[in-house]
Amino acid sequence: MRNTVFGLIYVILFGGSMCAQVSPNPVADAEIRDTDSIRMRSLALEQAKREENKLHASEDSKIPEAKFAVIKSDFESIQKLESSIVKTYKTGKKIDYVKIGELALEIKKKAGRLGLNFFDIKDEPGVDPNPQDLTRKSVRDLIIDLDGTLTAFVTNPTFTGLRVIDAKNNDRARADLEKLIELSRDLQEAAEKAGH
Repeated sequence: MRNTVFGLIYVILFGGSMCAQVSPNPVADAEIRDTDSIRMRSLALEQAKREENKLHASEDSKIPEAKFAVIKSDFESIQKLESSIVKTYKTGKKIDYVKIGELALEIKKKAGRLGLNFFDIKDEPGVDPNPQDLTRKSVRDLIIDLDGTLTAFVTNPTFTGLRVIDAKNNDRARADLEKLIELSRDLQEAAEKAGH
């Protein structure tokens, strides 16, 4: 009987100790690992998204940088070409109308591309939306008009101001550029007629 009592006590203590040894920690550890695993996957996914966005942002930023370089180049070239027209008209014993026509054509091309890139102005080549009688304006008068329009365009606060772009100034710059395209087309045609 004594052995039976000791056996029962032993079973109770041993069983109790076994119950005490089984703890919920492995379950909690598994939950933490799963949570950490989910958290780690979530962080890895977020990092992958950020990396992807950085790649797309850098690809997208190259396009505007390239576009800006073209805009800047056209903006400067138009001014240089117009100066060359004035110089060609003023110097020499005889006015070189052929050269003036070629320079006017270059202004038209560069102003057209500038209008497309900066203002989204679509100009069909060879199509004059406002045909006018070119006999009324001489090459000299067209050069003067071109010079005035170009001066108004390049001194517009849209290009000279460091503040936020004003819609009114932006509209004025767009109108000046459209007029510049039209005047360069007219000057090219008038110079070709005068040169023949």
